[in-house]
Amino acid sequence: MFLRIPPTCVAALASAVTSPGTYCLNGPDLVALFLLNSNTSVVGPLNSWFTGLCAAPACTNETIAEVIGNVTAASACEGVFGMFGLTSPGAISEIIAEVQAAYPLARELACLMDEAQNELCVVETLGSVQSRAGALTFTTLQAIGSNIAYGAADPSLLGDVACNACTKASVDVLLRGVPSVFTTDFNGTIASECGARFLDGAYPANISQSGET
Repeated sequence: MFLRIPPTCVAALASAVTSPGTYCLNGPDLVALFLLNSNTSVVGPLNSWFTGLCAAPACTNETIAEVIGNVTAASACEGVFGMFGLTSPGAISEIIAEVQAAYPLARELACLMDEAQNELCVVETLGSVQSRAGALTFTTLQAIGSNIAYGAADPSLLGDVACNACTKASVDVLLRGVPSVFTTDFNGTIASECGARFLDGAYPANISQSGET
């Protein structure tokens, strides 16, 4: 990955996410992502991780707290978490609470399924971008993310997925989960690009939720 994590810390992560009770995280495929070469496409490995994650029951708050607690407590990972100031019990507790709050929405987005294509929406979108930008490695994703952050993203990379059913379903999920994101300016941008129907809250007929409850 573009964040260099020591092998000993990856081993601690592997132990935490493959222990009994963490089936909900599809730990083996998650660990495989951390072991990817920086020049390897992430689309296939992400598909494997999300597919397994969505097929498993959702994680409980207790499981999330246990996994984060075990990884942050591992001496092999002290340097990694130290870079982000996550060393005090208070900071770790705050991160646990934030992840617990964000997890249901993130999982719902990750498990959106395009039934017409029989493919997870996130994988469909990444595959479309990859067909235009070349292999989506962690390095190229970091570059694309930086361009988005600085307003220099190439809109043509999204192609026909920018306003498709998967994107609309994602917008619908976000409208329900984090309505504060949808400012007047943001709504105007969406409406101008994809039409006002993108904000009508109606779930596309061919999109389903593949995540187990």
